[in-house]
Amino acid sequence: MTGVEDDCGDLSPRGEGLCDSASHLTPAPIVSYHMTRRSLEGHSKQVLFFVHDSRSRVQLAIVGTDMRGTGHFVYESEPEFVAAPPLRCTNRSQVMSWLADLGATQQVEMNVDSKAPVRKVSIRKDSIRKDSIKKELKKPTVDRKYEAVREDTGETHEGYHFRNFYLVGNDGEEMLAIEGQDGPRRDRRYTYCSVSELNSQSFDNTKQCMEWLEWVIGKREKPPLSKRDRKGLKRDAGTALVPYQQETRTESNANDPATVETAFADRSDLLDWVTVGPDEGTLNAFHEWAEKLSGIVVDEQPEEDVAGPNSKWTSSEDAIEILERIESETTSLKLLELTKISRAIAMLKAHGNTRVAALALRITAEWKRVAGEALSMAKSAL
Repeated sequence: MTGVEDDCGDLSPRGEGLCDSASHLTPAPIVSYHMTRRSLEGHSKQVLFFVHDSRSRVQLAIVGTDMRGTGHFVYESEPEFVAAPPLRCTNRSQVMSWLADLGATQQVEMNVDSKAPVRKVSIRKDSIRKDSIKKELKKPTVDRKYEAVREDTGETHEGYHFRNFYLVGNDGEEMLAIEGQDGPRRDRRYTYCSVSELNSQSFDNTKQCMEWLEWVIGKREKPPLSKRDRKGLKRDAGTALVPYQQETRTESNANDPATVETAFADRSDLLDWVTVGPDEGTLNAFHEWAEKLSGIVVDEQPEEDVAGPNSKWTSSEDAIEILERIESETTSLKLLELTKISRAIAMLKAHGNTRVAALALRITAEWKRVAGEALSMAKSAL
């Protein structure tokens, strides 16, 4: 298949219809999107985002390219796609927000053998459009007064996982507020987007979802910070945010080619992982999770004569929930060092519960991969 047939019966290599009728030239609202992946030469990969309009026409909108095969993509909108401002970024959440602004808030399944031309992009931090990096979250108007937020997780009959958030009123009435959709690999790497009644906004992780909803219902005074805003910040004893204290460089080593900034000049994500410290909320959460996962993790409460009268235990279901939360959070070297959580999770890789073991294996493998890349880049700069 070399294209997608539109409602006029024409077939285009990019999925755009070529009908000359006046109705065809009238723009139709975009309603959904789908993704497809392909491998390039060597270890390079691409992920393609196609948008669907109400007339079932499909058009390639964004191409994400991973030139090194490391899982870090540069996303760029197609020059021919003129329905929205150009986008160039390295953050998937920015792509989801851009799609949501178009109206493409629902992901659909579609098998397309795309023949879109291969595009290679240079991964340069200074080439990213500044206006496409930061998107301010807006506070919508709700139809009634809500008092609480409820989180719900589960699995569809197709095997996809979901994590949804609801606003809850005093009388028990609920409103679906944010939907977390599973990725195509069904690996619980969710993309979060609020429903259309709440302006179809995208979010980085579960923490930002909860903080935004608390802000919407008046339980929080200020909007949540994005991951980019949190970088380089930590909380002091009060509520103010202060820069995370890093070692001060002297004039003699400011231009040293082996400095951290120089070593990771082409990988801002690794620079942040190495240098940025956690805020107090994240640090406390990881400390609590590490403590729970360090105890006995079993499906049912153990007998006292087996576990001991003062032993701490966590159910397997609670451990799965904690591990899923950890997997969705942004970590850093400093966070792992301060909480020692990597040791607790590593001990669960051989757990008898297959879901616990699989999550522990996946998390530790990802952390090991990032640490290996950071060490390799640091060594090459010496």
